[in-house]
Amino acid sequence: MRKIFFVLCSIVFACSPNNDDDTENTIEIEVSTITVEGATIDWTPPSILESAASVVYKVLLFGDVVADNLTIRTFTFTGLSENVLYTGSVFSLDSNGNETFSEFSFTTLQNPFFDGTLTIATQEEVDNFYYTRVKELVVDGVGITNLEGLQTLQIVEQYITIKNTAIQNLDGLQNVSADLSVLSPGNLIGLPSLKIEFNSQLENISSISGFSIDARHVSLESNTSLSTLNGLVLGEEFKSIGLTDLPLSDLSYFNSFNQIFGLRLKELSLITNLDDLNNLDTLRFLTIDNCQNLSNLNGLSNVNIMRNIQILNCDQITNLNGLELLTSLELIWIESCENMISLEGLDNLFEPVQNAQLILRNNTVLADFCALKTWSQNVTFIVTVGPLFDIIGNAYNPTLNQVQSDTECSQ
Repeated sequence: MRKIFFVLCSIVFACSPNNDDDTENTIEIEVSTITVEGATIDWTPPSILESAASVVYKVLLFGDVVADNLTIRTFTFTGLSENVLYTGSVFSLDSNGNETFSEFSFTTLQNPFFDGTLTIATQEEVDNFYYTRVKELVVDGVGITNLEGLQTLQIVEQYITIKNTAIQNLDGLQNVSADLSVLSPGNLIGLPSLKIEFNSQLENISSISGFSIDARHVSLESNTSLSTLNGLVLGEEFKSIGLTDLPLSDLSYFNSFNQIFGLRLKELSLITNLDDLNNLDTLRFLTIDNCQNLSNLNGLSNVNIMRNIQILNCDQITNLNGLELLTSLELIWIESCENMISLEGLDNLFEPVQNAQLILRNNTVLADFCALKTWSQNVTFIVTVGPLFDIIGNAYNPTLNQVQSDTECSQ
């Protein structure tokens, strides 16, 4: 709310022939209660009108009459546009024929809420940022070097995407959080997401912790200077995180986690083992893709709850040892792992599963499927979407009956 007081003597016009004192003809106008869409003006009549039996007023905005024959000394403008300079006049006419006017101006406020996708592409747009709440925020511009101008932002409803910038940290986003009050209990679909990708100079992400703790999914991709996840805060088990093409030498960030809903590791060339995940007991969705120096899954030896596992393009992994505590899986997808010779490690899968999927493709030395014998006997492959039982391009490609057989499950 703003108040602006105008006394505009120099532009007062008087029709009274006997008046030599312009101050007697001045309408004093006060502009108050300025909002995004309107404002209120109040005025005090000039002293020359005090003896008149009656006085009426007329209000003009941009030269157009918006109110006439007013007997009260206040008027509220509505339906205006945000962040616009408006000019106008108030005319008075008394029963003695005296007429005066004064002018006023005000600028409507900028709307602090943006109900849509707000895309910021330049540093100037960052520096001039004023919103406190947006539905979706995208920062995408090679000339953006810092985000400090975003400090007014408090709520992002859906997602934040930061990509293709020259920023070194996320300072400016430290006040951002999600508005969980709009969610019904148990409804996780509306939780916001965070995506940070292709920011080659980004080294520190700690300022985003207030938002990431409530995010449904966090994705960090191709931030080639980001060698640590310190400062990132993830929430409960229903959150997931994807790490792609980062110079992480270990996964020590996850040392204190005992459950993660979903974890995607892709193109992490410096990762050789998963030992930093050894406190996990629940990992519902796991994807490991093109981690060429990862040699084993032994760090998952305490995981006893998992729903889906995908191991893709990991040439150093020879078996699935480390997964012995698992008793149930819905999806098993192993593809293009050139040195995978057996599925040992899945021997203890026995629980019945509906809508199971088995995809084993292009593992050129894989010839032993016996670890899946019990699992394949207890699951049901029901047609939904995509391949459900797909074994092709391996050293041996058994049918479902052969996988279930004691004598034909391997060659």
